[in-house]
Amino acid sequence: MAEAGADHLGGFPNALSAALQYLSLKFPVDHSWTNYNSLQQLTYFITVFVAAPLAVVTGLMQGPAIANHMGWFGRILNRQASRTIHFGVLCWFLFFIFVHVTLVFITGARQNLNYMWAGVNDNSWTDF
Repeated sequence: MAEAGADHLGGFPNALSAALQYLSLKFPVDHSWTNYNSLQQLTYFITVFVAAPLAVVTGLMQGPAIANHMGWFGRILNRQASRTIHFGVLCWFLFFIFVHVTLVFITGARQNLNYMWAGVNDNSWTDF
């Protein structure tokens, strides 16, 4: 017997399903007060554990003083490669922020802002 609320977890197939639901504007069932759906978990994981460290490393590798002291790593991840990857990471962050803020507002701004700013699970105007 599956635990109640655990049906939103399930990796890539469920993330793809959630993405299709968002794209069709028929949003998946919202349990964001207690759980994130698979697509949210995947995008937050990529943002925090892939994009952010990659931004730091490629940002540092653009500096000649650092890149010159890194030996073989500085030759593989040269300044131009670092710039290109760093720009791609910037594009990811901008895309993530745009989609995230848009979804916060179109899926119930008042309730979502209450979750984030007031720490309450209701539809009141507490967050303002």
